[in-house]
Amino acid sequence: MTPTELPDFPDEFLRPSDAYIYGKPGMWAIIIALAPFELDGKVVKTEIGLDAFPWDVKHPRELAGTTHEYSAEQRDEFNIEGAVYFRGGHHPVDVSRVSFGDASDDELHVTVECYFDFSFEDGGFENRSAQIACALKCREPKGVLGYRNIT
Repeated sequence: MTPTELPDFPDEFLRPSDAYIYGKPGMWAIIIALAPFELDGKVVKTEIGLDAFPWDVKHPRELAGTTHEYSAEQRDEFNIEGAVYFRGGHHPVDVSRVSFGDASDDELHVTVECYFDFSFEDGGFENRSAQIACALKCREPKGVLGYRNIT
């Protein structure tokens, strides 16, 4: 590895532990808490926070079976923002596609296709794309997950 090359952000750091979808018509948020992982000799607890999805539904289960794609211009237009926090930094997450699968009264399956910009605040990893699949609980998280600022 040359001095300018950065390591890849491991897939095992992107394993969901809990995930939630909540909000209101036109303003939905998804939080994907990641399973704790070890980095720099410390256990890192963090989450991927995705905000401002413009879906005009009354309940998340209405999204079952739908797919939503977003260009950079659409993300700017709707103010769709995403981030993950570790090493004391904010690392943007750009969502290009959200695909919903089966739903029950309180759970919705999703696959999020996204791009992590680790160069924004010197995360120490190569930027990368990822697909994250998980089951979302259809409610706001009780209390604060508390992952965003713990590194």
